[in-house]
Amino acid sequence: MTGHPRLYRRGATYYHRAAIPKDIKDTYPKTEETFSLDTKDRAEAVRLVRVEAVKVDRKFEEHRRSLVGRNRPPLKELPENQIKEVGEVYYAYLLEEDEETRFEGFFEPDGPLPPTPVKTFEEFVEDNEAFDGGNRYANARGKIDPFYLGSGLIN
Repeated sequence: MTGHPRLYRRGATYYHRAAIPKDIKDTYPKTEETFSLDTKDRAEAVRLVRVEAVKVDRKFEEHRRSLVGRNRPPLKELPENQIKEVGEVYYAYLLEEDEETRFEGFFEPDGPLPPTPVKTFEEFVEDNEAFDGGNRYANARGKIDPFYLGSGLIN
């Protein structure tokens, strides 16, 4: 069975060992990527070192990409298309959050559970509209609930 250039053995245990590529050597936080493969079986070590070599190569590539971003001057202003994209992503997030709240029910996660069955959103809207209509009707006739008088909401 052939070996692998990054495979080496210390005692009876096999290790992955990779030199840092020259183009990132000055900025990479380590002098080499070395770690145990936790096996003493050569066939298993060859299989594992191939998998780990791909992961380490991805780390090197990630480091290269981060260097490209660091060397660019900061933007003074976002382009219109990026602003629009950020807005769309945020709007989608808000819709997902709202939908999640509707499915889970209207209660505080840290608070007490609401009585069951939990009202649907539509039932909350109906109750709110009825409550609001009743208050508007009473308020138009100068009949204000004492609760609101003491709350500071109404002068």
